[in-house]
Amino acid sequence: NDLASRYNGIYFFDHKGAAAGAYRQIAANGNQAMAPMDGMYTTPDIAEAMESFYATDVMADWQKFFLIHIATNVKLGKTILSPVTQVRNVVGNLAFCVQHGWGPMDMARNWEAYKNALLNKGESTRELYEMGILGESVTAGDMKDMISAIDHNYIPILTADQRGVTSAIGNGIHKTYEKAKSAYEAGDNLYRVLGYFAERDRYAKALFKGKFDTLTLDQQQEVKQRAAKVILNQLPTYSYIPKVARLIRAIPFVGTFVAFPSEMIRVSYNTFVQINDDMKDPRTRGIGIRRSIGTIAVAGA
Repeated sequence: NDLASRYNGIYFFDHKGAAAGAYRQIAANGNQAMAPMDGMYTTPDIAEAMESFYATDVMADWQKFFLIHIATNVKLGKTILSPVTQVRNVVGNLAFCVQHGWGPMDMARNWEAYKNALLNKGESTRELYEMGILGESVTAGDMKDMISAIDHNYIPILTADQRGVTSAIGNGIHKTYEKAKSAYEAGDNLYRVLGYFAERDRYAKALFKGKFDTLTLDQQQEVKQRAAKVILNQLPTYSYIPKVARLIRAIPFVGTFVAFPSEMIRVSYNTFVQINDDMKDPRTRGIGIRRSIGTIAVAGA
């Protein structure tokens, strides 16, 4: 609008004012991409510059490169490639242990089960996936989506032959991101798995006065469902991220990860619901008291 009004009659002309052969039409009448300058005429050099600038494919390539590639790589570099962030993720998750009353003895007792589940890929591993414990790290899920959205081999200014030269570098970067993501995800899975086993053990004791392995199949199933409900509802879970957070995180210049803060709102509310549910059942009242004390401790820290 500014160009059309400010330079109309100077650099831009309608058909009647255009000298034959000296000017080129910027765009045909009705071309919305160039409105309100569609149908107007200008010098060939200005017309060529405008066509190049406003070309849809060129704009899309550069937008993809700067707004997605560069912004995404910066976000990933600040998180999974940062040793400080990796350590902070492991240490920060200790708050969930305190909040739910998973003591050091609970963690130590289930450490072997955790290693067997992740290394041996046996029955316990299938159980963890079936109950939604593994594969639900919120931040790792965010990073997986971001990594899959970028093409490290693509730079708009390069020709097809030149892009082939950069493919090895791009593949190396991609593998580095995948390994860093796996390390970050392991920090989340540690507490999800150990917490699940801890909840499973104490619900088995509270509900059926025995160890999990001594229960009947029906009793074990009930205990597993209760334990999984605690983990899914009170720890950030990727598949529970609301749609609005999924839309916001696609904006390049929004903060690094918006899914985790949105999940913290959900899990904070659900923790109080879980405490209330545990307190109402005389069999699980002790679990509810322990969870409420832990929640108060974390809130006051």
